[in-house]
Amino acid sequence: MTALMVLLVLIVAVVAAALIYWSLINAIYREPERPDEVHTVTTPDLWKIRLYRHRPARGKGEPVFLCHGLLSNQFNWTLPEGMALVDMLTTRGYDCWVIELRGARSSTPPFGRVRTEALMDDYLANDLPAALAYIREVTGYPKVHWVGHSMGGMLLYAYDLAY
Repeated sequence: MTALMVLLVLIVAVVAAALIYWSLINAIYREPERPDEVHTVTTPDLWKIRLYRHRPARGKGEPVFLCHGLLSNQFNWTLPEGMALVDMLTTRGYDCWVIELRGARSSTPPFGRVRTEALMDDYLANDLPAALAYIREVTGYPKVHWVGHSMGGMLLYAYDLAY
């Protein structure tokens, strides 16, 4: 019985140490919040995805939609600070909208679904049309420039063919 108690105390201590370590790492290495605005868009199949808006340095500019690659997120376009693509575009007067597609940590699936269910077909049929319509509505521009990295570029080709 004593060996079992020692093992139980050891397990509790290891779990507590791991939780403390995780909390400290998250406090020290926080993800930078760089966007001027964060918008949540609800897709037709009720997922909630985020658009991170980086406003132009001077006035109102044409909207640019930036779509990340597979297994990536907004930081593709926003880091390192001061040298990222959104920094270059906003200083030249463009209104940058960075998407995080479903499956990213910022997305919220509808009840009964999980983030790992995200498929490329869902990006094409739901996420992209909802995001682009939202950007056009908010900015008042009928067209949006698209910049894609890897999968984000391939989605442009598929979107162009589908719509």
